[in-house]
Amino acid sequence: MIGESIIETRPEEVEALYGMSTILQCGLDRRTLAVLLQLVEAGVHPEALADLVLEYRGKAETEKESKTT
Repeated sequence: MIGESIIETRPEEVEALYGMSTILQCGLDRRTLAVLLQLVEAGVHPEALADLVLEYRGKAETEKESKTT
C-alpha cells in the first residue's frame, strides 16, 4: 500500500515528521505523511502538495457542514 513501505523501512523519519506535524497541529496521520514524503521524493513540488491538502480539507469541512445542516 502507498506510504506503508516508508513507514516500515524508515520509521524514524516518519516519526520525526509526525512529531513536527503534531506540534504544528497539522492533523496529518503517519500514513498521510509517508505518502506526502514519497511524493516529494518523487519530485512533486512541496507547496503544490500543501495547496492540495488545504483544498481537500476545505472541501471535507464543507461536506461535513452540509451533512449536519
